[in-house]
Formats: sequence, structure tokens, C-alpha cells
Amino acid sequence: MTNLTCSFRFEYCSFDIYLWFPAYLNINVIIWDMINLVSGTKPVVSLVVATINKGNSLDNFFISLKTAKILGKSKYELIVVVNTPTASEVSKLKKKWRGYGIKFLHEPKKGKPFAINTGIKQSKGKYVAFTDDDVSVFDPMWLEKMVHEFKKNPNLGYLSGNVISLEDKAYAQKVWEKNGGLSKGKSKVLWDGEFFNQRKFTLSPWLFHRICAGANSMIPKKVFDEIGPFNILLGEGGPIGHGYTLEIGYRIAIKNLDMMYNPEIEIYHRHPKSGKDLYRKMFNYGVGDSAYPLSVFLDFGDFRYLWWAFLGHPVHTLKKFFLRLIGKYNLPHRYILGSFLGSITGATKYLIYYIRRGKAERSKYLINNQNEK
Repeated sequence: MTNLTCSFRFEYCSFDIYLWFPAYLNINVIIWDMINLVSGTKPVVSLVVATINKGNSLDNFFISLKTAKILGKSKYELIVVVNTPTASEVSKLKKKWRGYGIKFLHEPKKGKPFAINTGIKQSKGKYVAFTDDDVSVFDPMWLEKMVHEFKKNPNLGYLSGNVISLEDKAYAQKVWEKNGGLSKGKSKVLWDGEFFNQRKFTLSPWLFHRICAGANSMIPKKVFDEIGPFNILLGEGGPIGHGYTLEIGYRIAIKNLDMMYNPEIEIYHRHPKSGKDLYRKMFNYGVGDSAYPLSVFLDFGDFRYLWWAFLGHPVHTLKKFFLRLIGKYNLPHRYILGSFLGSITGATKYLIYYIRRGKAERSKYLINNQNEK
């Protein structure tokens, strides 16, 4: 047996109705869809996750949402986009997780941004949240805390939260987390008009790796209607394996919208276990961290990002070797080397692909995306 909680909220009261049905009938989803259709109710948040469904990471993610009592809640819509050549994995997942109201979609075009954009197009929530399939969520108020920040600040266009290591058994996990890992720090950060208009940014670029976190973030759906989808050339599985979650920050910033990082909004991520995997991740981050600034220059003509792509970021990474020597940077030299080698090749790699195929591919995708609206 399985159960569904249907929550009804009116101006002065709210109540829940609990329904129990055999899971194999999938009737919970049917009834919930009927209730939404009749009442006109839409979810507040659409949570979009891309996956290739390797190993048991996705199952663990679902279990964590279920344990935190997020899975199946009427105000949340969970959209899982399977990014594989065929739709066979979608059928398997639908069968395995029927009865929980999860919307499984298929995106055959290789690349995480393609999958994420497909999820956004199919989303119905006022806000779209993003995370990865290798995280665990323990806080029942995770999404609620995010929504609360947007309610407090109508000009907020982007919110990220803290990404903490789920385990630290392996050496690679320990050293990366000790160096900060995917966390943006312990202090709350607000980037508003006063921040963006500082004199130092006349020549220096806004560094979005300090505030953007693809594994724990939320953007209002209306913002995508204004700025367009994620850049399909910057992301796992594509020509450049990293950067789409940073490039979107620039497009949000130039619309005069605020950006925020709140460390109290936490999720837990499975960091790479082997040194080889961590080196590969650092290399890919280096590639993306210099490629996305070039994409900003090519698309918007912002010269601050041209010099940063070819010179600024490589020098920024090179400084970490010295900081490591004097004990002020925790990541071992070989991982810094991986990041540096990625950094000095990323912009050139993006430019070559952009000239040969990328510009045409992206233009065609944006036109098709606009026509489908």
C-alpha cells in the first residue's frame, strides 16, 4: 500500500486529506492530477533534476526526499529528465517509482543543459529549483526556505544554498571539502545594485563562481521567460563540461535583479571518491570557468570577460600554487594543476567550437525554443 497527502489551502484555513491505494494502480498520481485540474491548483515549486541514471544515486535522492517528506507534496512538482539516447530508462524509472507523482521526461540530445531546459519548459511552478541526482536532502523545509527569500525580496532573481559533503571517507573527499568543496562559505551574501555598481567592476568581471551553485539553486520561472534557457554549449555531456550554471548568473545580473547565497539552505553532495575523479572534476571546472566568460563576451560584448577568460582566470588559478606553499590553500598541488591546465585551454576550446559549430547550433536551438512557447 502507498499513500498520498492532498493539501487544500484557502484564505483562512488549510487541511490535508490522506488517501491510501495500492501502488501498482498509480491511482495516487491520477487523483492528484484530477484535483489539480478541477481546482486549477499549480505547484509553487518545480524541482528539476537531470540524470543518466547510473548506479543508485537517483534512488538515494528519491529516498532522501521521501524521508524529508518533500516527495509527493502537492505544492512541489518533481521533474526528472533522463538524458539518454533512448527512452528505455524512463520506462524503468516510471515503473519503479510510480505512485509518487514524479514527472519523468526524456531528452535524447546529449548534454545536461538540454535536459535541464526540457524540464524548465515542462514546469508549472512559480519557482524552478535545481539540484543533482547525487545529492541527499534532509531538511523538510529546504524548498520552503528558498521560497521565503523570494517572498521577502521581490527583486530577487537567483538564490543558491550550501552544498556540503555527504561523506568524507575517502582522501579526495576530505581534502576537497577541507578546501571548501562546493560550498560558497558560511556567511549570507546578497548581490544587489549597490554590489554590481561598485567601481572595481569597471574593469573586473563579476565572478559568479562565488555565488552560483547548480546543485542547490532556485530561479523564478518568469525570469527564464525574460532571459531565455541555459546555454547548451556549457555543461556535462556537451562540448564544454561546465559553466552553464555560471553563465546564467550574468544574464540575471544584467537584468538588474538581485542574487543571493544563503548557507542555511543545505543539501548534501556525494563528492568524488578517487583522486583521479577529483582531478578530472578540477580540470573540467577549470575549462568551464574560462570558457563561460568567453561566451559572455561573444554574446554580450562585455570586454571584462574577454581578458578574464584568457588571462584573469588562469592567473587567478596560478596564485593557488603559491597559497598552497604558504599553507593558505588546502587543495594539493596536483588538483590545482588540473584546474590550471583546464583554465588555460577552456577559452580556446570554446572559441574553436563556437566558430565551427557552436554558434549555429545555439542559434538554431534558441529559435526552436522560442517557437515552441
